[in-house]
Amino acid sequence: MQTFLPDDLIDAAVDHNRPLELAPQADLVYKCFVDMSGGAHDAATICIAHRDSGDRVVVDVIRGKPAPHDPNSVAAEYATLAKEYRCGTIIGDAYAKGWVRGAFEAHGVEYRQSKLTRSELYLEGLVLFSRGQVRLPSHDATLREVRLLQRRVAKSGRDSVDHGVGGHDDHANALFGSLHLVAQPRDFLQPIGLGGKIFSSTGAKLFDSVSPFFDKFKSAPAPTPNQQLHEASLKAQHEEMRKFVEPNRTPVDWDVLAAAKKAREANQPPKLLFYGKLLGSR
Repeated sequence: MQTFLPDDLIDAAVDHNRPLELAPQADLVYKCFVDMSGGAHDAATICIAHRDSGDRVVVDVIRGKPAPHDPNSVAAEYATLAKEYRCGTIIGDAYAKGWVRGAFEAHGVEYRQSKLTRSELYLEGLVLFSRGQVRLPSHDATLREVRLLQRRVAKSGRDSVDHGVGGHDDHANALFGSLHLVAQPRDFLQPIGLGGKIFSSTGAKLFDSVSPFFDKFKSAPAPTPNQQLHEASLKAQHEEMRKFVEPNRTPVDWDVLAAAKKAREANQPPKLLFYGKLLGSR
């Protein structure tokens, strides 16, 4: 067992010249992570952060409600705070996820469970501290919990990080959760040719201005029975009108016309199409 983060890395990340909380800015994108509690024993915490122009993760807000507290009131307060920073989605751990999700959604905020465990969040955040990419406020409860985190190595060689016996890491968990969210690759649009596609960092398609254009070149689906009846009726009406206007003209052979059209299309040069798959991250 050993101390997880050296004091010098923690001290280097603390900005003593800033206020405890930073007001939301219109040109920044914020991420929010919470560590909720039932209110009897542990604190309920929230952390909101953003990435600055120097690619550092800046923590804007860290708050905690110590026990005992009313968890529903805390969820309402944290939902309001998240919306002030334009965070329509809050990420958190698996604690009572059914209740937590419902509590936040009742106040107009989506709640999602973190894909990483608490220990995995800590280990990922270690890289950011080591590179000097974290800027923290001088928040006493958070700094105390981070300094007391302990790293253990199992017999299998796998690392894990947690608080010590009788300790707490509610603020630290929210902090490292927000660091992970902000440090993820950004989604961006790179326009090429006729349009573009935007994908999220997970590969989900968010916007597509290319596919509708190329759909025009797809072969038409086979006609339904109703469409075939309608087409036959139109052809019959056409023949009746031709007989009336040009009684001596040879009737139209529709099969021959269709074959001639197909032959002309086959002899045409292929259409030159451009397509760029626009997926990237930085």
